[in-house]
Amino acid sequence: MVPYAAGGSLDVTTRTLVAALAPRLGRRVDVVDLPGASGLFAARRVLRAPVDGCTLLSATISQVGLLPLQNTGAGFAPEQFMAVARTGSVASYLVVSARSSVHRLSDLSTPGSAWRAGNLGPESLQALLLQRLERAARTEFIQVPFAGAAALAQALEGDHIDLAILAQPALAGLLPRGQVRIVAGVGQGEGEPAVAWSGLFAASGTDPGWAKAVSGAVEQAMADPAVAASLQRLGVDTRPPSMGFSDEVAQSVAWLRSMLPPRTGLR
Repeated sequence: MVPYAAGGSLDVTTRTLVAALAPRLGRRVDVVDLPGASGLFAARRVLRAPVDGCTLLSATISQVGLLPLQNTGAGFAPEQFMAVARTGSVASYLVVSARSSVHRLSDLSTPGSAWRAGNLGPESLQALLLQRLERAARTEFIQVPFAGAAALAQALEGDHIDLAILAQPALAGLLPRGQVRIVAGVGQGEGEPAVAWSGLFAASGTDPGWAKAVSGAVEQAMADPAVAASLQRLGVDTRPPSMGFSDEVAQSVAWLRSMLPPRTGLR
């Protein structure tokens, strides 16, 4: 299950990996896009499926961390997901239309300006990064949610929004058209854990043996030079992290808990 619309960065990278994953697992693997509510629909679908490891969520910190911590109506906690396999990490950038007057971060501080900023839902990592950037730049953002990176990119190209934070895979096909421009890289502050990972998750209680088999198949697929090259062309960093994926996810969620007050969101 992919929590965004087809054509977005997570959808494209998931499909690239799945093409190499199926033969290693010895079974067919289908990619199903279920966008909406910042990934809530897809997350719930996985948690409500039979706990047999056959329904996985291709997700980021947005779906398994930010969403349940910020949205009291989500109906689940981060611990209800089992981290199965890391599928990479990506850099994110502040992007504007090529026709924008914004060329550097300081240009956002224009007095009286309110910028239309696109995100991938109110409980997405992009929304959180935009909030932090808004405070740092002492400006005002009017955040506009989109169901996926493809729709967000189209709105940016059409000047329906002023700016957005997009991951590198979403920019791979966007920058060559010359309709958008990168202003700056956006990431974590010094001493903060990296949270730009993506991975496969199963419902807690899934057979650890099956989860290990899936994890091994993912590692084999990503070690394949052809697969790694395809993902890297999309802007995915395929290098293994310095810690296990479960520990990395737990560290990211702990960091979010330390800085985010719970709030009521979509129900």
